[in-house]
Amino acid sequence: MQLYAQSAQNYKMDILEKIINHKKQEVADRKSLYPTKLLEKSIYFDTPTVSLSRYLLREDKSGIIAEFKRASPSKGDINPYAGVEEVTIGYMQAGAAALSVLTDTHFFKGKSEDLTEARKYNFCPILRKDFTIDEYQIIEAKSIGADAILLIAECLEKE
Repeated sequence: MQLYAQSAQNYKMDILEKIINHKKQEVADRKSLYPTKLLEKSIYFDTPTVSLSRYLLREDKSGIIAEFKRASPSKGDINPYAGVEEVTIGYMQAGAAALSVLTDTHFFKGKSEDLTEARKYNFCPILRKDFTIDEYQIIEAKSIGADAILLIAECLEKE
């Protein structure tokens, strides 16, 4: 049992290290293609955010943040052909309080356009689920319509 737990922990650290290393290069590439000034001109950038905490506490909602995800490194393809519009509207009709949209392409087959499409069809808080390692990604999240971002402590430096 101890060996299995250690093996699972090693896998998590190995995959997280691979993701972070890939993300560093990916973010550097995006910074050169889409400077911050360009992101700040997005139609979503000056739009007020929808309060995640307020929606989670609404009595007419479930308190659930429903996730749109096509794949994962550990499970492989989950639903590679899922339609953002259909799935996210379905989540909201079922009582979800908010949406979480995976935008990592390389490991989870997500994309920023998935979040923008979810924003187009849903007026609820939308969390960008990605591996945030750089302040640039916060600006990027706002520019694609995100109201909140996921921060994974293990991916961040103490500063």
